[in-house]
Amino acid sequence: MKIRIALILLMASMVGYAQNTQDSIVKTYHLGEVEITGFKIEEVPMPQTTKIDYWELRKADAPDLAQLQKNIPSGRIRTNSRGESILFLRGAGERQLGLFFDGVPYNVPWDNRFDLTFLPLDVVGEISVSQNASSVLYGANVLGGAVNINTYERSTNGSNGSFSFSGSNSETYSGSGSFDWKKDNFNFTAAAAYLDSKGSILPGNSPLELQSQDRDAKYITNTQRKRFSLFTRGEWWFSESSKTGLSINFVTGSKGVAPETHVAPAAARLWRYPEWNRLTVSSNSKFRLTNKFDLTTVLWLDNFGQKIETYSNLTFSSVTEAQQDKDLTLGGRASLIYKMNENHSLHGVVNFSATAHNEKIFNGRGSQTSDFDYSQNFLSSGLEYSYRYEEFSILAGGVFDLSMINKTGAFSQYGNTSASAPGVFASVAWEVSPGWEVFAGVTYRNRFPSLRESFSGALNRFKANPDLKPEKGTLTDFGVKYGNSGVTLKLSGFYNSYSDLISQIRLTTAQDAQRRRMRINLADATIIGTELVFDYKPSSLIGISGNLTYMDAKGKADGVIEDKLDNKPEVLGGVTIELKPLNRIGVSLESEFTGKQVETNPDKPAEKIEIAGSAVFNLRLSYSLIATGFSGDIFARVNNIFDHYRIYQLGLIEPGRSISGGITIKL
Repeated sequence: MKIRIALILLMASMVGYAQNTQDSIVKTYHLGEVEITGFKIEEVPMPQTTKIDYWELRKADAPDLAQLQKNIPSGRIRTNSRGESILFLRGAGERQLGLFFDGVPYNVPWDNRFDLTFLPLDVVGEISVSQNASSVLYGANVLGGAVNINTYERSTNGSNGSFSFSGSNSETYSGSGSFDWKKDNFNFTAAAAYLDSKGSILPGNSPLELQSQDRDAKYITNTQRKRFSLFTRGEWWFSESSKTGLSINFVTGSKGVAPETHVAPAAARLWRYPEWNRLTVSSNSKFRLTNKFDLTTVLWLDNFGQKIETYSNLTFSSVTEAQQDKDLTLGGRASLIYKMNENHSLHGVVNFSATAHNEKIFNGRGSQTSDFDYSQNFLSSGLEYSYRYEEFSILAGGVFDLSMINKTGAFSQYGNTSASAPGVFASVAWEVSPGWEVFAGVTYRNRFPSLRESFSGALNRFKANPDLKPEKGTLTDFGVKYGNSGVTLKLSGFYNSYSDLISQIRLTTAQDAQRRRMRINLADATIIGTELVFDYKPSSLIGISGNLTYMDAKGKADGVIEDKLDNKPEVLGGVTIELKPLNRIGVSLESEFTGKQVETNPDKPAEKIEIAGSAVFNLRLSYSLIATGFSGDIFARVNNIFDHYRIYQLGLIEPGRSISGGITIKL
């Protein structure tokens, strides 16, 4: 332990030298420029999309997507009471967003969401964030926006390898290695990564009244985790305009779930995930049929499994109940583009997926008490028209989504049912003068309830409600974008309205003797806001970038108007100042803002409890290694410098001050 800490401090003390420009590092790495894989979803480019590039991701030093909130405009990443790190975008919840990894849907269909701590960033080259759902490529259930995670690949012949190691004062250690090779028409990439963490640091000024938490402990209760991942991809171009590829992505791990600290331990979730596994195999192909027709196909097989154990007390020594989940999904996408001429094109897409879920429940003695099967198919088809002439662009289209529910566990009477929903969207952009562009867009989409929302009891914490209806949303945005040498600004306004939102209520004793929660189509919501994204580099020695969002979220639940909606912060943002005082030294000062929010009082549902806003500050120092045959980077980082106490939501603590360091070598 002491040796590891000494190594980290030694790395930090070496940061007294310098950092070369990014261009020279890029040219050293991969013998050319890093290129984003062609496996990504290729949307028609519109100003509403924000991209987080390769270098911004590297400098975040984040082991997974869960730690990138400050980089995502209008994004809020928080950990819920199930221990899942989930993304909200302009107030839209995690089930309303699409998450794609190299074009493959990554939300688990059973619950239509995904824990971001199990998405490592080692092979990620770019993250594209679409704040609306204006594309026929996404398929069903993308209501409030989409996040596209794209890997990188070589762009020139040759081979490279890299490895990295990092450690922190929270006894979180990670290591990764990668190899890439390109020979003419063939491209290959392989990577592996491992993470082992004792837990998240407990802030030093935590309140005295916390429950389920020892205030003298170093870590937040039950926040340990482990993760191992493997990724490999091969791609073959059999002509200048046609290719096919195969990728395999495997992630396994385990983690604990921090219990809520605002309730007694008997009422808190005392959970652990001792098993978590996911294997995704996908095939992507692109064909030039004629000089006017291009066909792109994607096929994927997704095998997911997890085990949840619930415990009787904070010693986590006695399991009272366990749940074993297994999911198997087969899906595909066929996309045909017809280029009528250099200005006009039509894009027709069909998305299909079939998913099967098995849920087994075991009591504390290990005896099986239930075994239920669920299955659902989705079909989404759409047509999109795009027009581009000089400085003017138009994108418009429509989709038709179909949900077919087959098996429904204990609620067999609801099996073999279907529901359908249309969607439309339109966006326009106009470069009114050199550097200045105005844009606007509107989208209407639906989201079907997930199988878990409708039919699962979540280890008896919920009463199932098979009568849930689809959620509906209309997203409108407009704005202006300015770009010139060294300066990029984008100012957007948005007006998003939702109806038939699925909300949780606490049942009365008369309704349910156990007073469980139940999901119902209770709420409407209107979210109005403005968003600023900026990047300013006046010289090679200094740069400032970031984003800032203000939102006003109002709604109506069961006929009662609510001035503030739960867990919708008024302000979100992040700012990074980068300095290069010497040739190879890099200094980054970062800030992350989360405004005040409210949450329903669990003891008095008619009242709201205000959760204070927070501002945390980080510092990163780096030193670049440039030599014949290899390059590298050594960094030291302090997150939450002032050890500020803050919470994701009622009772769930965010990490305190973390000190880390690491090294990356590229051969």
